[in-house]
Amino acid sequence: MTRQPRRTKMSRIEGGVRLLLDYKDALDRRDVDGLLALLTDDCRFESHTPAPDGATFSGKQAIGDYWREFFAACTDFRAEGEDVFAIGFHCVMRWTRTWTEVDGRERRLRGVDVFKIREGLIEEVLEYGKG
Repeated sequence: MTRQPRRTKMSRIEGGVRLLLDYKDALDRRDVDGLLALLTDDCRFESHTPAPDGATFSGKQAIGDYWREFFAACTDFRAEGEDVFAIGFHCVMRWTRTWTEVDGRERRLRGVDVFKIREGLIEEVLEYGKG
């Protein structure tokens, strides 16, 4: 029986972590096109709102529309990564997000995103938050 070299497994995990950091950076820049470039065409995104179960968006167009609407409704958005880890084809990022809404209310949210990676791109994002 031939064993897969450990280097290959680590490369996959490291690539997933780098992909998540690129995702966070695109959010910080409010760069929807940059964010979409990191997703598979059939990506699935579950937001943490509305309570209790969030909403699901499928495909780059729907996900892009979600983020454009979100960024239009708030200013000063900032995502701070607290922790990132990966196992197999899944990665998790703990984060804190802050922003000011159009009406001037300051918002802060802590949560996690659970990512599924396929062929070097994000196939699924499950977002969980508490505020």
